[in-house]
Amino acid sequence: MNIVKCLFFGLCILLISLRAMAIDFGVITLEGQGAEPVQITMEQIQAMPATEFESYTPWTEGKTHFKGIRLQTLMEHLGVTGDVIRVKALNQYHADIAWKELAEYPVIFAYEMDGEPMSIREKGPYWLMFPMTDYPELNVPKYHISMVWQVAAIEVL
Repeated sequence: MNIVKCLFFGLCILLISLRAMAIDFGVITLEGQGAEPVQITMEQIQAMPATEFESYTPWTEGKTHFKGIRLQTLMEHLGVTGDVIRVKALNQYHADIAWKELAEYPVIFAYEMDGEPMSIREKGPYWLMFPMTDYPELNVPKYHISMVWQVAAIEVL
């Protein structure tokens, strides 16, 4: 009988954990600027105008189609006034980006790759993507290290 109770308890904990992970999937937290953190959901992001392009990357095979929200659009929507942001991944990797310097390029927080939502395993739910094929000047190590995948938070520095 004790084994059954232990298994049931373990299953309940697992289900609660999975539910919590599902709720947070696709949420980006904006931090900094001396304000309380703000969260924006996948649904809110997908309700904004999308940008799409195809590009080669060092991490994918062949030309890949990406769809997402422009970095500039998201920063303006969130009211970001600072010049530099720190884009943070789920694994705590981060890159500091002078986002206003990139305003002339359609840099996006991609949420779809080849027409499919991106799972964490596929570098999702968001991947900061630079259109390197259309703008070869972006296809350099300086920008490669800024292409954060599994984006979870943005901190305004």
